[in-house]
Amino acid sequence: MAPKAKGKAKVKAKAKSGAAAASTGTLGPNDSAVAALAAQGKITAQVKTALAEADQSWCEGFRGLPLHTCNMETELPIPPSLNSAQVRIWHRMFQRGQEAINGDRAMGADDALEIVAYQKSNLADPDTAVVVDHVAVFLKWFRAQFDAALSFMDDLGRDDDEDD
Repeated sequence: MAPKAKGKAKVKAKAKSGAAAASTGTLGPNDSAVAALAAQGKITAQVKTALAEADQSWCEGFRGLPLHTCNMETELPIPPSLNSAQVRIWHRMFQRGQEAINGDRAMGADDALEIVAYQKSNLADPDTAVVVDHVAVFLKWFRAQFDAALSFMDDLGRDDDEDD
């Protein structure tokens, strides 16, 4: 009888986690997981995901950091507003992102973290939701840096058109 009880407990736990993920809907970097849970009355805290000056200060720690090879425990920048439980989730989320990057060489850091944060995380947990909102801040910063780095290509296209 004991194995059947274990099996039932696992099925119930999986059903609960699936229902929790479905209750937050499909979220992305432009959405706040915390705001979604707050709207449902599950939590009251809310994290601002806009890139304010304070948010950019910790994001700058990612500049030049190779996310596919860095030591997640010692080199990873940590948002100062996270508590200890959230810091553990932050480390684990980036570690899972690093595993995804190294497993699929065609995947970029932003894509890997977006999948880990929004598709493979328990967004019903308030601490995880806060961390996911901070990941959204990182993703917005990362994509802004990427766009700025490639902005020189816009000028190359204009020069070619003017010569004709």
